[in-house]
Amino acid sequence: MSEHAEQKSQERVFLHDISNPLSIAMGMLEIVISEAKSNPAFDAALLARMEKSLAAMERAVNMLKARRKILKDEVLVTGT
Repeated sequence: MSEHAEQKSQERVFLHDISNPLSIAMGMLEIVISEAKSNPAFDAALLARMEKSLAAMERAVNMLKARRKILKDEVLVTGT
């Protein structure tokens, strides 16, 4: 395997290793937000912060997906 191909492989592993815990955190936060929304006594400002955090996580996931697509497209074009 060439050095370039090895670097791409390592990057794919790295992206995967970041994506998994991020997805778990998002899922847990979605559950908490759902519970908070069903509780009228829950602090609205805190709920808004949680929703903002979830949106930031979604942006990070989208960036990871975009980078994975770039790597995949490079493999299709160059074969490495």
